[in-house]
Amino acid sequence: MFALALGGLAVSVGLFYRHVVGGGIAGCGGGGACEELLASRWSQVLGVPVAGLGGLTYVVLLGSLAANLRRLLSPLLGLLVGAAAWFIFVQAVLVGRFCPWCMTLHGIGLLVTALGVWRQAGSGGTARALQGVGGCGGSGAGHVANFRPAAGDPPHRRGWRRRALTAVGDSRPRQWPQGRV
Repeated sequence: MFALALGGLAVSVGLFYRHVVGGGIAGCGGGGACEELLASRWSQVLGVPVAGLGGLTYVVLLGSLAANLRRLLSPLLGLLVGAAAWFIFVQAVLVGRFCPWCMTLHGIGLLVTALGVWRQAGSGGTARALQGVGGCGGSGAGHVANFRPAAGDPPHRRGWRRRALTAVGDSRPRQWPQGRV
């Protein structure tokens, strides 16, 4: 995860440098999608290049990983997922072209997030990890992770069948067989 975050920082710094200094970028021909996206209105927030903000995010992420600050990990992962989703949408729908370096950066962000959630899950913090990702990235996964099924419901219908039956007027709660179904 640390190595991926270093890669994300390197790509962010490269895109930031290209945005500030100008010139071509390796792997993108002149007048290509990279040039168009880095010159678009979506490449800045309040005059600051988003690649610089991404680099700052990766610096804080690397620091939190090095210092083992788990409280910062979830919000940062949520920020990475939210940014990746937004900028992939911008490229696909609003601009209609894909920058290979930008997509590499978003892929790294999604991989870092997946590894971070897996890491939190391995330490027993699945709900906390998903709540952080949901809180910053706009996903409701944190709420799903806190769902507690009703006792006696079979694994494949935990809570759904009982609510469905009572919703249509069957006031008798179903008793499911105990054990494996």
